[in-house]
Amino acid sequence: MAAKKKNSANPLVKGISLNRQAAKKQEGFSYIRKLSEPEQKGGYIFINAENLQRFPPAGQEFIVKAGKKKAKAKVEAYACNCTGPGMLHSHYKITGLKGLIGSRTVKIREASSGFVLEKA
Repeated sequence: MAAKKKNSANPLVKGISLNRQAAKKQEGFSYIRKLSEPEQKGGYIFINAENLQRFPPAGQEFIVKAGKKKAKAKVEAYACNCTGPGMLHSHYKITGLKGLIGSRTVKIREASSGFVLEKA
Protein backbone atom coordinates (compact mmCIF):
# COMPACT_ATOMS: atom_id res chain seq x y z
CA MET A 1 0.00 0.00 0.00
CA ALA A 2 1.42 3.39 -1.01
CA ALA A 3 1.94 5.98 1.70
CA LYS A 4 0.06 9.27 1.50
CA LYS A 5 2.12 12.24 0.42
CA LYS A 6 2.25 15.02 2.96
CA ASN A 7 3.27 18.62 2.70
CA SER A 8 6.74 18.48 4.22
CA ALA A 9 7.22 22.24 3.76
CA ASN A 10 4.38 23.05 6.14
CA PRO A 11 3.59 20.57 8.91
CA LEU A 12 0.30 22.38 9.60
CA VAL A 13 -1.19 21.00 6.38
CA LYS A 14 -2.09 17.33 6.50
CA GLY A 15 -3.03 15.10 3.59
CA ILE A 16 -2.68 17.64 0.77
CA SER A 17 -0.86 16.09 -2.16
CA LEU A 18 1.82 18.33 -3.58
CA ASN A 19 2.07 16.67 -6.96
CA ARG A 20 2.16 20.08 -8.65
CA GLN A 21 3.51 18.86 -11.99
CA ALA A 22 0.61 16.47 -12.50
CA ALA A 23 -1.87 19.18 -11.50
CA LYS A 24 -0.30 21.73 -13.84
CA LYS A 25 -0.53 19.33 -16.77
CA GLN A 26 -4.32 19.45 -16.63
CA GLU A 27 -5.51 21.55 -19.54
CA GLY A 28 -7.74 24.54 -18.95
CA PHE A 29 -7.15 24.99 -15.23
CA SER A 30 -8.82 28.08 -13.82
CA TYR A 31 -9.84 29.07 -10.31
CA ILE A 32 -13.00 31.16 -9.95
CA ARG A 33 -13.84 32.94 -6.72
CA LYS A 34 -16.36 35.50 -5.51
CA LEU A 35 -14.20 37.83 -3.43
CA SER A 36 -15.04 39.25 -0.05
CA GLU A 37 -14.67 42.99 0.50
CA PRO A 38 -11.41 42.50 2.48
CA GLU A 39 -9.99 40.42 -0.39
CA GLN A 40 -10.86 43.12 -2.94
CA LYS A 41 -9.45 45.96 -0.86
CA GLY A 42 -6.41 44.02 0.32
CA GLY A 43 -5.44 42.74 -3.13
CA TYR A 44 -5.48 39.03 -2.30
CA ILE A 45 -7.45 35.90 -3.17
CA PHE A 46 -8.07 33.02 -0.77
CA ILE A 47 -7.31 29.56 -2.18
CA ASN A 48 -9.24 26.51 -1.05
CA ALA A 49 -7.32 23.34 -0.23
CA GLU A 50 -8.56 21.51 -3.33
CA ASN A 51 -6.83 24.04 -5.61
CA LEU A 52 -3.70 24.82 -3.58
CA GLN A 53 -1.56 22.32 -5.50
CA ARG A 54 -2.34 24.06 -8.79
CA PHE A 55 -0.37 27.14 -7.77
CA PRO A 56 3.36 27.56 -7.08
CA PRO A 57 4.54 26.56 -3.59
CA ALA A 58 3.95 29.01 -0.74
CA GLY A 59 6.55 31.78 -0.75
CA GLN A 60 7.61 31.36 -4.39
CA GLU A 61 6.96 34.47 -6.52
CA PHE A 62 5.13 34.20 -9.82
CA ILE A 63 3.78 36.68 -12.37
CA VAL A 64 0.07 37.51 -12.61
CA LYS A 65 -1.21 39.58 -15.53
CA ALA A 66 -4.51 41.44 -15.72
CA GLY A 67 -4.96 43.24 -19.02
CA LYS A 68 -1.86 45.37 -19.55
CA LYS A 69 -0.91 45.31 -15.86
CA LYS A 70 1.21 42.69 -14.18
CA ALA A 71 2.43 42.02 -10.66
CA LYS A 72 4.66 39.68 -8.70
CA ALA A 73 2.40 37.55 -6.54
CA LYS A 74 2.93 34.65 -4.18
CA VAL A 75 0.96 32.15 -2.17
CA GLU A 76 1.14 32.89 1.54
CA ALA A 77 0.21 30.52 4.34
CA TYR A 78 -1.04 31.69 7.69
CA ALA A 79 -1.87 29.77 10.84
CA CYS A 80 -5.47 29.73 12.01
CA ASN A 81 -7.54 28.14 14.76
CA CYS A 82 -10.99 28.93 13.33
CA THR A 83 -12.08 25.35 13.99
CA GLY A 84 -11.48 25.75 17.72
CA PRO A 85 -8.79 26.00 20.38
CA GLY A 86 -5.93 23.59 19.83
CA MET A 87 -7.01 22.91 16.22
CA LEU A 88 -4.21 24.87 14.53
CA HIS A 89 -4.10 24.59 10.74
CA SER A 90 -3.23 26.76 7.74
CA HIS A 91 -5.18 28.81 5.23
CA TYR A 92 -3.67 30.11 1.98
CA LYS A 93 -4.05 33.21 -0.15
CA ILE A 94 -2.46 34.72 -3.24
CA THR A 95 -1.04 38.12 -2.31
CA GLY A 96 0.45 40.99 -4.33
CA LEU A 97 -2.62 41.60 -6.47
CA LYS A 98 -3.40 45.17 -5.36
CA GLY A 99 -4.40 47.19 -8.41
CA LEU A 100 -5.13 44.09 -10.49
CA ILE A 101 -8.47 43.04 -9.00
CA GLY A 102 -11.19 44.79 -10.98
CA SER A 103 -14.34 42.86 -10.13
CA ARG A 104 -16.03 40.97 -7.32
CA THR A 105 -15.87 37.60 -9.08
CA VAL A 106 -12.52 36.74 -10.59
CA LYS A 107 -10.93 33.92 -12.52
CA ILE A 108 -7.22 33.21 -12.28
CA ARG A 109 -5.87 30.79 -14.86
CA GLU A 110 -2.50 29.41 -15.76
CA ALA A 111 -0.94 30.65 -19.00
CA SER A 112 2.41 30.00 -20.67
CA SER A 113 3.75 33.28 -19.24
CA GLY A 114 2.49 32.80 -15.69
CA PHE A 115 -1.06 33.38 -14.49
CA VAL A 116 -3.81 35.61 -15.87
CA LEU A 117 -6.44 37.32 -13.69
CA GLU A 118 -9.78 38.07 -15.36
CA LYS A 119 -13.34 39.01 -14.54
CA ALA A 120 -15.39 35.83 -14.25
